[in-house]
Amino acid sequence: MIQFLQFSVSIIFFLNKILVVSGSKESNIRRIGWLLGAIGSVLAVVFSLMLHLYVFAVLQFGLIFLQGYGFLAKRDKNMRVEKLLNLIIFVMMVTLAYFLSVGILTLFELGGSIGILLGIYFLTHSNQKLGWILCAFGHGCTVYVMHEKSQYIFAIFQVLSIFVSIYGLFKKDNFKS
Repeated sequence: MIQFLQFSVSIIFFLNKILVVSGSKESNIRRIGWLLGAIGSVLAVVFSLMLHLYVFAVLQFGLIFLQGYGFLAKRDKNMRVEKLLNLIIFVMMVTLAYFLSVGILTLFELGGSIGILLGIYFLTHSNQKLGWILCAFGHGCTVYVMHEKSQYIFAIFQVLSIFVSIYGLFKKDNFKS
């Protein structure tokens, strides 16, 4: 079961990044990428729990909301939804701080969590360059964590996601609001 989840989550997250980087700001390609990311995050909750990576399981809940937002959001932002997203990010950061303070969290898990969480936040909020930088950093940290857990396929796809993030960083049509 864990091998199936490792492969499935790896492929879904990689396709998520490819579609997000390929699409323009409001394109259906990008929206499908966000939907795939939300689906991948649901599966990644189970995958992370099976690996006893509770921090990554918690992270996935935040990513479900953020990527769902990326799928559903249109040009006009709803202030209630924005406040809810900011509350979710705040709760995630407090949770990470707690995990770090009680020794449940390694620095690489912290870096991976913060990098990916904030990277996805900025990608859904039109700050593409910062989003791709943070995603690349988060994927880099996650490579180490997954290698340590002997999840080599997932680690390889995280390396590939670093390259996608670098491509996204230098993509000419990075848009700003």
